[in-house]
Amino acid sequence: MDIKDYHNNPALGSSTIREILKSSAHYAYKLTHKVKKTDSMILGDAIHAFILEPHRFNEMYELFEDVYMRAVGGHNVGDPKLDENGDPIVYLKDRNGEGLDIKGEQYKKFVAMTEAIRKSQLVKDVMSQSTHIEYSIFSKIMGFDVKCRPDTMNVDAGIIWDVKTVSNKSDSGKPSDNFIREFISMGYDVQAALYKRLCKEHFKKEFEFRFLCVDVAKDVVGIKEYKVSDELIELGERRLKWCLKQIKQYNDTQSVKVYDCESEELKADYRALEMLEQFRGEE
Repeated sequence: MDIKDYHNNPALGSSTIREILKSSAHYAYKLTHKVKKTDSMILGDAIHAFILEPHRFNEMYELFEDVYMRAVGGHNVGDPKLDENGDPIVYLKDRNGEGLDIKGEQYKKFVAMTEAIRKSQLVKDVMSQSTHIEYSIFSKIMGFDVKCRPDTMNVDAGIIWDVKTVSNKSDSGKPSDNFIREFISMGYDVQAALYKRLCKEHFKKEFEFRFLCVDVAKDVVGIKEYKVSDELIELGERRLKWCLKQIKQYNDTQSVKVYDCESEELKADYRALEMLEQFRGEE
């Protein structure tokens, strides 16, 4: 299924479901507004495509260095445009036509990420094992039409991989610390539980869920594979059901609210993050 057809399908996906973890107001806003992509989101999408569909990368993201040719400031015709620090500027244009000038620190991160991915044996291993890339699955949970689109899978081995890119600076300066810190707040446990459930139902077999995390902390790129533990899947299942109950309540009342405190169902056992096993890693 084409990705545009997948996104246009009204079934609830992981990102929409997880909005209600913030508040029903956030969920309601996402239903009625197109979320404007941030620079980080566009950059993350580029890295995502670079890993999963390298043969389509240049089709999906046009590198318009030739647009920025100039013959001023001592540069010859054919040289790329440079920013104020002397770094090249690259223009990325995604499938929806939204564009981003990559320059300065962001350009350095982009180059570091792509170079690390090219050299990564871990990425090569994952992609060589993949049998299904961006495969769409639809089902029902608690009366809701739901959907998922795993980044890549090995159905025979029963493994689901989801690619995450993180490029904020962590306090420790260690790659992947941002990912671990944001795991619960971003609802990645809910995503893992939803994907495992739908893949099990669709393929009639058990799956394990892994995150392939590409992270830049300062000038260091870390590529790590995390296996989501059974404890975290149980947490995600509990929070997934809580989310769907809240969505039903919103659909029935059309009233939005901000949570004053977390309910017992929503409380996350942060100790469970210790069970997010670092399966493999490269820095």
